[in-house]
Amino acid sequence: MRRTSASLKLATLVAAGLVAVGVAGPVGAVTPGPATSTTGTAAAVPLAPRAGASEGETRMVSFGFPSTHEWETAQVVGVRAEVDTTQPTVLRLQRAVGGDWTDVAVVAVPTGGYQHDFVLPTEQAGSVTLRFVVDADPVFPAYVSAEYAYTVTDPTPVVSEPATITLTEPGVAAATFGKALTVTGRVGGPDPAGRAVRLELDTENGWTGLTSVRTDATGGYTVEVPTDWYYSGTLRAQVLATETDEAAVSPATFPMRVRPGYRPGGRAHQWNALVRGYRWNPCDAISYRVNLTGAPKHARAQVERAFAAVHAATGLTFVYDGATTAIPYRTDHRGSQRSGAELTLAFATARQVRGLAGNTIGRGGWLSGSGGEIQEGAVVLDRRAHLRSGFGEGATWGGLLLHEIGHAMNLDHTRARNEVMHAGLGSHSPGHYQAGDLTGLARMGAMSGCIGAGDATVNRAGAPRWHVTS
Repeated sequence: MRRTSASLKLATLVAAGLVAVGVAGPVGAVTPGPATSTTGTAAAVPLAPRAGASEGETRMVSFGFPSTHEWETAQVVGVRAEVDTTQPTVLRLQRAVGGDWTDVAVVAVPTGGYQHDFVLPTEQAGSVTLRFVVDADPVFPAYVSAEYAYTVTDPTPVVSEPATITLTEPGVAAATFGKALTVTGRVGGPDPAGRAVRLELDTENGWTGLTSVRTDATGGYTVEVPTDWYYSGTLRAQVLATETDEAAVSPATFPMRVRPGYRPGGRAHQWNALVRGYRWNPCDAISYRVNLTGAPKHARAQVERAFAAVHAATGLTFVYDGATTAIPYRTDHRGSQRSGAELTLAFATARQVRGLAGNTIGRGGWLSGSGGEIQEGAVVLDRRAHLRSGFGEGATWGGLLLHEIGHAMNLDHTRARNEVMHAGLGSHSPGHYQAGDLTGLARMGAMSGCIGAGDATVNRAGAPRWHVTS
């Protein structure tokens, strides 16, 4: 059963251009109001001034209550009232409470008149009786309208309809990076068309959505299995809830492992964290900016390829946010260390960054936040380093990029010389992340699940506390 959204029910009670005509009446008398309108149309009542009042004194009260006498709790119901007067007065909306009348709203009416929209009380279920009152003054007597009674009821609850979802397994439990792979299924229930279906991975932090699609007119769906990053786990499908239909998860699940297109060397345990318990939130994209001043040839393309490799190893999403002149860790005080993006990468010299002196040709790190979530990372490379271009074995710019961005992902050095995260860059260095690197990066990425939205955000107004290494 569908419930329509609450709308503003406004009884338009005032007709523009009404002309008040004074009518003689007893001094001090209360002029009776008109009967409650059954159509919601305006009721205009001219009030007679007291005896002896100056010529030309007029007062016109225009009001009217809705013809409807039943509303739902919390429904917004508006009533408009207008007093056109040559003397200031007070307009009140009153409610009957325990045999007496109490003000719901009070409006001061200036000379010339005033129009006001009142909101009727609907906060609790029960019976309500209201009236309008215009206060007496030396020129005009008081005015009391006819009463308006209505009932406030609790809305009819929304009844959720059950749904079902099936999932056909892909027939394989492993796939190579980049391989096209899909699964199919069908959503059942009273309204299966156009339902949102999400493919989910069982992570360390619970089931996490990977990708989603909409069902076709018959409830069928086809969803791609992500193979653009390395992971190993169990997947399922879930049809998401709507206002009228319940969510449901597929009874069937299936295992999936996405492996690199190369054979990693080393051992899975050969990795270390800079600081335990911290990582980037895989459910937020990470923006980055690059300072290519003085960078070697093809640096931009190699930076992009390095971030693509980190995405493949973590499942994190990196978004290029433009160029910058910032240089992280700079010590020459001639410019900014921070670009405004979540991760800043720059090429610099030892004159600009003392940390690049001697044999150190790169530094990487991150700024800690609360709740275990990394808020800001940085990488700086010595643009004068003598390295080969590309990502082959040995001392290459690609290997240096992978190493320093690895630090920004919270990886520390390892003693294993055949891992990218080894402290030294030389002929032994691999051109791709190896088993230990990949295990550590997986722990820092999407396989650990999203970081909850309730975590506090770090206060970045103070001096940064960098976790950094070369």
